Amino acid sequence: MFDAARAHGLPVKLHAEQLSNQHGAALAAEFGALSADHLEHLDEAGAIAMARAGTVAVLLPGAYYFLRDTHLPPIELLRRHGVAMAVSTDCNPGTSPTTHLPLMLNMACTLFRLTPAEALLGVTRHAARALGLQATHGTVEVGKLADLSLWNVDQPAALAYEIGAGALRARFKNGVQHPLAVAAALAPPDPAGSRTVPSRPCRCSGTSRAAARARRCPVRRNGA
Repeated sequence: MFDAARAHGLPVKLHAEQLSNQHGAALAAEFGALSADHLEHLDEAGAIAMARAGTVAVLLPGAYYFLRDTHLPPIELLRRHGVAMAVSTDCNPGTSPTTHLPLMLNMACTLFRLTPAEALLGVTRHAARALGLQATHGTVEVGKLADLSLWNVDQPAALAYEIGAGALRARFKNGVQHPLAVAAALAPPDPAGSRTVPSRPCRCSGTSRAAARARRCPVRRNGA
């Protein structure tokens, strides 16, 4: 399969070493894989091969948690050999039914013992590398697409600290702000008398919009 992908110019990725060490990470690195994912049972030879190939290690703490795994990925081994570590959700109904990336930040720190800085790099710069998008995404700098989220936090470590929704304030796609239901729900209350909330039905509860907002219901204020 990797030979066919290479013939068609397609980059490869591989879920490797999740339940046992079958040396998949080394095989993926041999084909210049963008990433090898899971890696709970990765050995040193695999880590060295990944480092040489520039293959990113994608850590998936949601699957580790949901499966009640007890075999941690070798974080110190990856650090020692300079393997970039990304963090993601592994969203799937069988082993990791979540799309909550901020929660994965928290789990990467509490379960896998990443530092908050490592976890943040894992969902930004190293995540872009794992997707082959490092030329346009992953960091805020001149020449890259302005795909980013704004958070109401005092320090980056707070993103990995809070368990739950988090203080997401705005999201931008290619420099254009996109309204988010969750961003509206988490916005601070309007000053008294500054706005009257229309009493329209809320699609998710059938109650008034004012009551829904009081319960932090994720319904957009603009009536959408």
